[in-house]
Amino acid sequence: MRNLSSVAGSLSNSSILTNKLHVFGCWFDSEHQLSVLEPNSGREIARVSRSDGAWMEAAVAAALRASHDWRLIDAEERLLVLYQLASEMKTHLADLALIAEAELGGQPSGHRDQILDAIQHLDCLSRVTSPSSAASSAVSPSVVAIDSITPFSDLVQHLGASVLRGSPLIAVTSRVCSISVLAIARLSTSCGFSPGLFQVLPGDIEELCSQTASHQCIGSVIFTPPPDEGACPQ
Repeated sequence: MRNLSSVAGSLSNSSILTNKLHVFGCWFDSEHQLSVLEPNSGREIARVSRSDGAWMEAAVAAALRASHDWRLIDAEERLLVLYQLASEMKTHLADLALIAEAELGGQPSGHRDQILDAIQHLDCLSRVTSPSSAASSAVSPSVVAIDSITPFSDLVQHLGASVLRGSPLIAVTSRVCSISVLAIARLSTSCGFSPGLFQVLPGDIEELCSQTASHQCIGSVIFTPPPDEGACPQ
């Protein structure tokens, strides 16, 4: 198992490997860091900027602004955003698999299959959804907490649906899968996502998600895996 910093030299596009927060279309360092642990061994393989309550407040404010901006975008253009993200993931498939192998363990082929399934899901959404059904109305931002070894599938399932219905998505990620989710956020920045439509906050999932309870504007908080299925240790 390689340290994530050593993986950068093997990537065709090393810019997708980042340890920064993603808020309102920008990348930030934070005062504190979160250790990224390989699930099987518990060994630290990287550190990412750790979000706190102030970053969650900033992300919620950005999501509300993005919700307004996104409704002004033509439905066909919103579908194109999903197609472009699928295309970017396909182009960077080998890099994403290398990052996942270093972060999550397991075999590269398994990660490639997971990523290909995520790409197919996005591609199908962009091709079979009619512009009329993608017409957006006022939809509240949502939060997805990702604490699993299948972050690509878990993220894309919620991100695709959010984009189509015009609901900004804040992904809160654990110390297990933050680097992989941040890599998708890197790719999304060149695909036409409105700033604040998709944001990533690595940190303590329970702490960050509990803060959303004070925001009536948050439509839903979804945990992957669900709490009763057990999550990776924080």
